Amino acid sequence: MRIYIFECNDETQGECFERNLFGSNSKWPTQVKQGDICLLYNYSRGSEHMIYGVYKAISNGIHKIVPEAWRGRYPFQVRVALASKEMVAVKRRSIEKFIVANGRVKNVLTDSYAQDVFQFYASSYSATQEKAKEIKLVYEDYRDKFPAEYRCTDGHRVRSKSEQLIDEWLFKHHISHGYEELPNLPERLIPDFTLHFPDIQPVFIEFWGLLNNPNYNYQRFRKCEAYVRHGCRLIELYEDNIKNLDFVMREKLKVFGGNLY
Repeated sequence: MRIYIFECNDETQGECFERNLFGSNSKWPTQVKQGDICLLYNYSRGSEHMIYGVYKAISNGIHKIVPEAWRGRYPFQVRVALASKEMVAVKRRSIEKFIVANGRVKNVLTDSYAQDVFQFYASSYSATQEKAKEIKLVYEDYRDKFPAEYRCTDGHRVRSKSEQLIDEWLFKHHISHGYEELPNLPERLIPDFTLHFPDIQPVFIEFWGLLNNPNYNYQRFRKCEAYVRHGCRLIELYEDNIKNLDFVMREKLKVFGGNLY
């Protein structure tokens, strides 16, 4: 058994997930065969050195599957897909004894080291599934209590008057957006809004309108934790922001380079 550990940082991680593509500037990924197990290690300091899995290669590792990916910096690439319904993120220190040699994470694990890492992810997956069930129940309860009954000019149906105002603002300023779209993130998060721009990665908007609800806050913290972990571009809006929505949206979009005109 072999496991291949690809590396990324906060800048490149999002593109790995968006494209379902892992890459390196070294030639070792050419060893990867379709069906092999792959992990993704974020070595950035702010990422807490998380390692994401379990992915399965759905192509052999070859040179320049997507030449423009990561601006051409990592041309030895493999296409991947999650091998389970949910991704599992573990801290490097949890499996360090299996994957580190001479202070560096090994890119290729074999034999008992690969087996031990795979078993660790299998046990972590069971724990992650239990947490996912809790989040799903919280979210389904929210959707049942607040059906999408507010119709917007662009045809979207949203769950509150405040969300309607946000949608109308986006429509007025010709910003391409979706409501409750399922993004290409392992946790199956559902942002309130997803903004699409031609020159930058998607920007997510979460409107937090029920801060006095403990279950709702639990969901909020879990979602924000995932957004940060994946380096997502996130705009958080609260009820007070709706009073000055035009100013708030312009200021927050400036941070991400969103061009309104």
